[in-house]
Formats: sequence, structure tokens, C-alpha cells
Amino acid sequence: MSGRFEMIVKTYFGSVWDVLTWLSLAGIVLWTIAKAVGWISTPLIIELAPILLAAFSFGRFFQEQKEFKNEMRSFKSETHTELVGLSARVSCLESMQAR
Repeated sequence: MSGRFEMIVKTYFGSVWDVLTWLSLAGIVLWTIAKAVGWISTPLIIELAPILLAAFSFGRFFQEQKEFKNEMRSFKSETHTELVGLSARVSCLESMQAR
């Protein structure tokens, strides 16, 4: 069970930015609940805090997507290079067998 827990922690809380994202989302949920119940009656500037937290979360999400896209592009390039090399070696082997 601890192996599964460690995998979840690495996946969702791998960096400080991931923790900040989850904390901002939790802040939005708690603020929404408190506001709906009537515990919060604040000035407008304070009411904009959840919107700012949501903007941070969405920005982080899109940044993660961009990083993933760059990693996949790099992986594709490396794989293509390796396949070209493999193709050359197979061609060489085929020409040796044809003799």
C-alpha cells in the first residue's frame, strides 16, 4: 500500500508548484463553501481572491501541458533518430546476407 501512496504523491505532489496548485484549488473550494453558508461577508477586493487563485491554477495547468508537449516532441525526435540508425543497421545486415 505504501508503494501506491508514494506513486500518488510523486504524481500529484512532485514539485512545489504542484502543491501550490492543489492548495489554491482547496482555497477556492473552502472559500466557495464559506461564502455559500454566509460565513464570509467581505469587501469586493477580497471576493476577487478566488478568481485570482483559479487563474493561477489554470495557468499552472497550461504550463504543465506545454512542458508535456515539449517532452513528447523531444521523445519523438530521439525515437526518430534511433529508428533511422536502426534502419541503416538493418539495411547493412540485409546487404551482407544478400552476398
